[in-house]
Amino acid sequence: MPRARRVTALGVCLVVAAVYIGAGPGRIDIIDGQYRFEVARNIVGDRSIQLMDPFLGDAVNGLLGAYSPYGVSGSLTGAPLVALANLVGEPSQDRQQFFFSFTSGILGAATAAVLFLFLTELSVAPVSDPDTP
Repeated sequence: MPRARRVTALGVCLVVAAVYIGAGPGRIDIIDGQYRFEVARNIVGDRSIQLMDPFLGDAVNGLLGAYSPYGVSGSLTGAPLVALANLVGEPSQDRQQFFFSFTSGILGAATAAVLFLFLTELSVAPVSDPDTP
């Protein structure tokens, strides 16, 4: 793969990440995000996928405690950002939630870069307007 294509893919990734993250609210607005955040925080802090927050009412009761009704993959993808938030400064839930809220933006940017590489590998040409000379 040519170096220019890799550099362009990195540029696509950075531009999409900047737009995605810049447009994001920087907070968790919906309850399913809170469930995923709590599991990610517990993965990083306690090495557990259990929910420790007693106020999350739709938790699924299991043998060893309460668990999220959502799959663990959404929490695993955000766990590195929670760990990064702990490294940046003194650990705080607000900083962890702020970093976690950018999980979708980073994954969206990576998807755009992979899609760019995939389409250029297939030699898909840009579609031009037939009315343009």
